[in-house]
Amino acid sequence: MVLVCTQSFGINAFGGGPRILRALLTQPPEPVLSVCMGEKPPPPTTLVKELHIPHRPSFGRLEATRFRLYLDRWFTNFKRQQSLLEQVCRDYKANALHAIAHGADFWVSYQVAKALKLPFYITVHDRLEYTHASSPALALMVERLGEVWRNAEARMVISEEMGEGLEALYGKRPWTVVTDGLEGISPLRERPKNSFRIYFAGAIHLSYAATFTALAEALVIVRQQQPEIPVSLTIRGSAVPDSFQHLPVRALPWAPEQEIERDMEQADLLYLPLPFEPKYEMFWRYSLSTKLVTYLGSGLPILYHGPAEAAAGRLLARHQAAVLATSLDPKEVARCLLAAGECAPQVVENAQQLARSRFLLAEQRKRFWATVATGR
Repeated sequence: MVLVCTQSFGINAFGGGPRILRALLTQPPEPVLSVCMGEKPPPPTTLVKELHIPHRPSFGRLEATRFRLYLDRWFTNFKRQQSLLEQVCRDYKANALHAIAHGADFWVSYQVAKALKLPFYITVHDRLEYTHASSPALALMVERLGEVWRNAEARMVISEEMGEGLEALYGKRPWTVVTDGLEGISPLRERPKNSFRIYFAGAIHLSYAATFTALAEALVIVRQQQPEIPVSLTIRGSAVPDSFQHLPVRALPWAPEQEIERDMEQADLLYLPLPFEPKYEMFWRYSLSTKLVTYLGSGLPILYHGPAEAAAGRLLARHQAAVLATSLDPKEVARCLLAAGECAPQVVENAQQLARSRFLLAEQRKRFWATVATGR
């Protein structure tokens, strides 16, 4: 008997969703079959067996163009995908189905579970109103997620805010927070009190442009007020933002976790930016990044730069686990930076306590497997 996990990405793909899934499915207590439902073939993996049942063929470079909407419209065949998934579930003797609602394929998995009378479990990492904001099928997808939310055997969400938001939209149902986790927590790293070597790892989305610009202008203010303080930005995995062209900045290529860990030995603050614009509210109000979890266990202070009402901002503020810059005003950001030296040790201690209480990997795995045992 096998737990079938379906999602629109492969386990070894880049991104937060694959990272969480890899963490949860490492050394699983029961047989697992992963099924990538997206059009892009999944990267090879040895973690668990993985199949590819796409809703349509992949068209390579065209996927990154405006023609993608037409490809979806012309070539998507959910009926075929559902038929193939149903046959796979029969062949592998599935005893339950789990889906991550990153794309429309969660509905296909739900239909298969109903047809085969299997327990169905749903996980939501991001609001569809954000990930599919421009999709003509958004209203239908939101409606369908409501049916799944109400009828699933159990529900998992990325944050408390996500659970509360979906509950308000779709109705009260029990839900469990399951996200990324830490295998260990680093001790407090020794760092100079007045040094601002800021580190950021990950992709710099276009939505972050205003946030990075405010940081750059704040660093200029810090250098003007206290020129003796070292100021720099290291970016791992992205190009240098235009706003930093006249500041000390270093751009490094993508690297595995071990190399990022070594990078942090030369850092004073870990930068956690979010967009401020209202059009991104469905993202920042409900989602938590895996980067946040990594930063909490790093032994370094976090510089959170985003809306106070964001899920990440609220969590960090409740636990006083970061230096909080909740404005795009460079003067306000500069004030936060200059105050960081004094509060950094306490901020790190609070972050470590938060990591131990909420984000240990063993606990996340325990929650996931206890949830997918419901009704079986």
